[in-house]
Amino acid sequence: MATPCLRVIAALSVGALTAGCPQGPRSGPENFCAGDNLALREQATAMGETLLGAPSSTAGRDSAAPAPRPWLVTTRPGMALPEAGTPTARFESFGVSRFAFLDGATLARLMAHPAVAAIEEDRPRRIRGGALSCDPVLPSGEVEPWFLGVVRASFAWPRTEGGGALIAVLDTGIDNSHPDLASAVMGGVNLSGSGDLTSGADDNGHGTRVASVIAARRNGQGLVGVAPQVRLFSVKTQDSRGEGTVSTMIAGLQWALEHGAHIANISVGAAGASYAELRAVDTATAQGMVLVGAAGNGGDASEGGLNEAEYPASYRNVISVAAVDAANNRAAFSTYNSFVDIAAPGIPIMAANPEAFGGSYLCDSGTSFSAPQVSAVAALLRQSAPGISTDHLRRALVCGAVDATAPGIDSETGYGVVSALFATNFIDSPRECAYLREPAAPFPAGAPDPQPKPPGSPADGYFRFRVQSLQALFISRGDTQGVLLRGQVLTHTGEPLADVQLDVALFNGSGDLAARATLFTDNEGLFLAFASGATCGALHFTIEEALRGGFSFDRGGSITAADFSF
Repeated sequence: MATPCLRVIAALSVGALTAGCPQGPRSGPENFCAGDNLALREQATAMGETLLGAPSSTAGRDSAAPAPRPWLVTTRPGMALPEAGTPTARFESFGVSRFAFLDGATLARLMAHPAVAAIEEDRPRRIRGGALSCDPVLPSGEVEPWFLGVVRASFAWPRTEGGGALIAVLDTGIDNSHPDLASAVMGGVNLSGSGDLTSGADDNGHGTRVASVIAARRNGQGLVGVAPQVRLFSVKTQDSRGEGTVSTMIAGLQWALEHGAHIANISVGAAGASYAELRAVDTATAQGMVLVGAAGNGGDASEGGLNEAEYPASYRNVISVAAVDAANNRAAFSTYNSFVDIAAPGIPIMAANPEAFGGSYLCDSGTSFSAPQVSAVAALLRQSAPGISTDHLRRALVCGAVDATAPGIDSETGYGVVSALFATNFIDSPRECAYLREPAAPFPAGAPDPQPKPPGSPADGYFRFRVQSLQALFISRGDTQGVLLRGQVLTHTGEPLADVQLDVALFNGSGDLAARATLFTDNEGLFLAFASGATCGALHFTIEEALRGGFSFDRGGSITAADFSF
């Protein structure tokens, strides 16, 4: 007699799944709740102690060991934060809370709670300047820096010099006493946790240099910025050493949103994506803000560069900016990868120096000074076309870019070097332009039909089952990073299917394998497993193998497939 088969007949009761991720509506029935099932909660607690376990006290801890980083807990949209002590900060706009310390038992309890979407350490974020310095040639009278010609800023000035646009500079602060910036800064805040907490003053110098590239005023002396009438918010997220964290980035974005900023310039970053930061980025974008980030300065292997994707620039809703030299070649230090959208001059850049550090001007290089040129051009576009949508503005920036290192889109300069002239022309006369950062389709091309197929009679030798209520929890701590999967396996008649082993794979938006995991169902058909290595981004879930005593696995006409994003 032939061995009976297990056949998957449906992915879910609906076609697509967001599983509590920061984008899109929740899909499908939510009758599975890990926090309401004692057995599963015990499994989650045990797994939590393994994945996230932190000592409940400092007793016996090596005094030389670094202190644990604070935790960020992100809740699912519309759900309240479960009891976990008193957070040191709450970012209500994004559903994120920061805790200075959480013991292992609390972490495990949060991990098992259905309201929690992600638990992660508060990762570092650093300024991206200083790749190469140079001796400045001090301006005599008023000078338009060489990079203004490359980005064709003057072609936009007859329409607007950016007046009315608000750019939040998330950085080390801005010296608003410098003559080039005295009338540019209209407000600020210090969110870095150090220095004078009553203002956004600059105790490093990086933020002032970034600001002058954007908005140095026409005052008969010094430099002129790309958008010399734009207004700035000094949002100090970095301390005097240029150090910050994901939570200071999130705090900066929340402040900028609350104060009406149209554009955020983020010349800050580091390797390692964050679920909480991605939630903040996507929320800010959805509310109409344009976010611009420095791609990073890790592109030169001879100088020890690792060419890692840096965040926030590498998120889909942040315009990632690389650096080019005066010949429009990629600067050797500029990070290059598939996340790069556009480029701008980054070597060498003359900029304002804070009065506290001697005033006047100095020379610096890095993608930190490329990003503000794109932010400034975005401000010129916004003011030249009142009412332009965020999406149209982003398209104009990339579709109006000038090819640089290679024809078409490439990993070194993206769409090319930003151009105020051609971006404005795109707004005036839109044309076809393939924009790669479109949201992925609900199911990749060629994916199997996720809809249920009519069940056959028991006589056909198949035992059909389906996976429902799939949920995903992003977890990050130190070297541990991945996705906790939980859900329920049912027969086609709705009965829980116990004692089934499912070998599953997660693929990213490019179709590359991101992680694998093995799931085991309990007596109620519930499963809980950790897919190590999966990171932020779109993920495609599929079953590769199913095992149950006395049955073999037959894919039949359909396999389980579900998409969700982090």
